[in-house]
This record gives sequence, C-alpha cells and structure tokens, in this order.
Amino acid sequence: MDLSKENAVLKLLSQHDGSCRLEFLSNQLYLSRSTLRRVCISLESKGLVQRYHGGVTLVQSSAWESPITKRNTQHQTQKARIARTASRLLQDNQVIFMDSSSTVQALCPYLQNFHNITVITNGIHIAQDLSSYSNVQCFICPGTIKPQSLSVVGPYSLQFLSNFQANLAVLSCKAIDAQGILEGSDQQAFIKRVMLQQAKQAVVLCDSSKQQEEGFFRLCGYDSISAIYTDSALDPELERIIKSHNCSIYLPANPTTGRNGQ
Repeated sequence: MDLSKENAVLKLLSQHDGSCRLEFLSNQLYLSRSTLRRVCISLESKGLVQRYHGGVTLVQSSAWESPITKRNTQHQTQKARIARTASRLLQDNQVIFMDSSSTVQALCPYLQNFHNITVITNGIHIAQDLSSYSNVQCFICPGTIKPQSLSVVGPYSLQFLSNFQANLAVLSCKAIDAQGILEGSDQQAFIKRVMLQQAKQAVVLCDSSKQQEEGFFRLCGYDSISAIYTDSALDPELERIIKSHNCSIYLPANPTTGRNGQ
C-alpha cells in the first residue's frame, strides 16, 4: 500500500477532529472510492483507524469522544429500546436537562406526547430535533462548539446551566465500572456535573456495552443518580454494586410479560 496515501488520510483526519466522511476524503485527496477503501482497510489493519458506515475515524485512547456521525450508527436498536423504557419518566410541565449524547437524543420523539415541556441541552442535534415541537421550549447552552460531537461546552455553558433548576436530568456516559460513571471528555463531564447538581432527579441511559468501555474522567458515583436504564442485564457483580447505592436498574419490557426488568 502507498504510504503517502495513508499519511494523507491520517493528516486530513487529524485536521478534522479525527473523523471524516468517505466522500469528503475522496474529494479532498482526489482518490477513487475503491482506492480510498483499500487505504482505509490497510490503516484499520494497523490499528490506526476504525471504519464505520460512510466514514472513518482515528483510533485514539479512551480520553476521546466518538464523533456523533459514528455514534448515531451504533447500537441503534438498543438505544431505541432504552429510550422507550425511560420515556415513562416523562410528565407534563417538566423541566429537563438533556446532554448531547445520541442515546439521550433517542428520547426526543417521546416528548411530543406531553404538555408544557422545557428542555435545556448542550446538544445542537437535540435542539434541532426539538425545534419543531410546539409543546417544547428548548434552551441551548452558549459556548464553544465541538464539531465532532455537535455539542456546546466551556465556561459560558456552565454558567448558563447554573441558572436553571430542573425536575429531571437525562444523561449518558462513555463507560460504567465498579466505581461509577465515566466520561471520555472532561469538558462534557463538567457540563453533566452541573446538570446533576441542578436537577431534583438524575438518570443515566446507557447500553450494556458501556461496561466494557473505558473512560478517563470520573463523572459521579452511583449514589448521585436514581437509576440506570439499559438494554440487557449487566455483570452480576456490577449490578450488585450499583443497587447497593440505592440506584435502580431498568431493562426493556419483557415481550412475553410486558413487564420491565429491574
């Protein structure tokens, strides 16, 4: 494989927050799709990139936030099931913090079923989804835009969030382990910490693969949230630890009984 082509792909990825669409790479580097595909396969075999549907990302450490374009294609069925279970938290007249995660975004359609909802978010894509809902008043944080995650972070965001008191904070995370909830971005963790502090109740929505993931920044312990909504049973020891902190675990309804697992 031509190393100059591989280096060109790596350079362009590094200049665009570690992630690019294949069409963009092809146009910028004047490479055919078939040539670009071979280059990306070679880079992936070396552990330098990871391909996803329609794009490619640099492989980096756990202190890294996956691009929203990639996250939106991962675990879609699981996220939909989690959101459906978590939708029972929603009520009329609620004020809700929603982080910028793709898992939390899956909850947006359920907000149409309620009256007089106020949402405060740092997710540009979430604000866009809610912009067409006449029953939802949506506030989006000011601050610095992270193009990779379509989120807004920074000191202006933190100050803005501190002005609100919410009934509910709905968050996701990079990973969970025996010590608690982990993030792959300190900036995102700071945002979520303020949401936790300013909400009467906080829950985490995360698929069960998060117990195999890694994050470098600890967001909180399980005593800071009331429940985890996930798609399938967690490791028994991890489940025991979570419940020992009075944090509930909710699973999607059993298709035969219609009852939610806990």
